[in-house]
Amino acid sequence: MPDTDDCRHIVFYGSLMADFPTQDHVGVRAMVALVRPCLVWGRLYDLGSYPGLAPGQRRVAAELYRLVDPAALALLDRFEDYDPLNPGGSEYLRQCASLADGSEQAWVYYFNRPTEGLRLIEGDSWAAHLGRRRADQGFWRDFLGQRPDPVG
Repeated sequence: MPDTDDCRHIVFYGSLMADFPTQDHVGVRAMVALVRPCLVWGRLYDLGSYPGLAPGQRRVAAELYRLVDPAALALLDRFEDYDPLNPGGSEYLRQCASLADGSEQAWVYYFNRPTEGLRLIEGDSWAAHLGRRRADQGFWRDFLGQRPDPVG
């Protein structure tokens, strides 16, 4: 496991990714800066309205961010229900891990609950999974049916 002093970046693989409003909700958008898309090792599970990443050997789509303000970690820890003084009672654990390509070390929030019975996300991308889930539920058909036809 990488030295935590080497962790000047953080990885978001779910609702904290740039296309979702959660960074604003948590108050960290100005405290982190998107570096690039990346892959992390793990297994991604559908927990309902957000994903959980468990340790594993699959490449999971994510975004790498630079920590502009280290105070972001305290806000993110609270949001992710991570208490460093009570890791066993935390929903997530924040650990310093290497990206799948080995190029960087970054903080990653790992799901800290049993995964038996949870739905494994095929394709290893939360954003793509949400798109499929919405398509399955007719989300886009209903939404587009309410929009004016851009051609006619």
